[in-house]
Amino acid sequence: MSWEQGLCCNLCGKELDIFDIQNDFTIRKDQVGYGSAYDGDGIELRICNACFDKIAFSCDVSPVTSECSP
Repeated sequence: MSWEQGLCCNLCGKELDIFDIQNDFTIRKDQVGYGSAYDGDGIELRICNACFDKIAFSCDVSPVTSECSP
């Protein structure tokens, strides 16, 4: 089994496909700082493309720094 197999989106639980893995929407933090319910814990948060889009579209301030023109 390769390292990519069995990786799941932490938000929706879907197994990540090759496109999700290539985009690598992953946040890794050795230790979360104060102000979070997870103070002092480490995290590795992986999300699929669909969940990334949902999060980006739901932001009041867009996280998109540049957009491709058609």
